[in-house]
Amino acid sequence: MVNSNELYELPRPTLSKVVHIGGLGVEYEDAKPLQGEFKQIADSGKGVVVMSFGSVAHAEMMPEQWKTAFLNAFAQYPEHEFVIKYANDDLKHRLPPNVHTYRWLPQADLLLHPSTKAFISHGGYNSIQESINFGVPLITIPLFGDQFKNSKIAAKHGFAVNLKKGTLDEASIAAALKEVLNNETVSKVDGSERILKKMA
Repeated sequence: MVNSNELYELPRPTLSKVVHIGGLGVEYEDAKPLQGEFKQIADSGKGVVVMSFGSVAHAEMMPEQWKTAFLNAFAQYPEHEFVIKYANDDLKHRLPPNVHTYRWLPQADLLLHPSTKAFISHGGYNSIQESINFGVPLITIPLFGDQFKNSKIAAKHGFAVNLKKGTLDEASIAAALKEVLNNETVSKVDGSERILKKMA
């Protein structure tokens, strides 16, 4: 058994006894209705964008120019709310009104909420599986390891926009948000979710 989704893997030699069981570790059934401040955020504006780099990469350790680029790009979309997993308080004094940072996020709850329009991630395998299972398009910024491959596969199948960390700036982030929030990739993600549920 392999924790991968054969519908989204690239063609490669394999054996008939290999069974794909992609989605292990995705907290689909454990997701709960949003509460408190997260519910208020999700219920306001035109939609929510969730940003999280998982448990290994920490957003608070990104270069200062990246932080500024993200905040400036997010400010260009005041009708959307941006929820970021960020463990420091150094941005509090310069957050745009539509940007919210938290040391912890109810990630599955947020991604399953109908107001969530996009997921900004490092392209880790769990993030890809969450995007597929929850039907949320991705903006990926791969940092190391298999994240580059994962991000390319997601983009190839039409449910992700990839950004390169070497050229990351306000303009590229804003352009990726425009592409995703204008629904150019959403239909493909929604279709993939229906396929997965049908196969289950």
